[in-house]
Amino acid sequence: MDTPDDLTQARIQAMEYLMQITLLRLFRAGALDRDALIGEAQQAAAGMQVAPAERPVGEALARFLAEL
Repeated sequence: MDTPDDLTQARIQAMEYLMQITLLRLFRAGALDRDALIGEAQQAAAGMQVAPAERPVGEALARFLAEL
């Protein structure tokens, strides 16, 4: 049986995956400002505007955006 930590990790991974797909589609459509999003993701990764549980998602987003 999955533990609460396993479920939390699975949710984070699912959010990261969905976020990456959505952002990639929006970038390809020319609907997003990459530099502005990188700044926001870096703030989230630093925990400036998000709950501690959301920091891993911000870190993943910052890494993903830097690779685009």
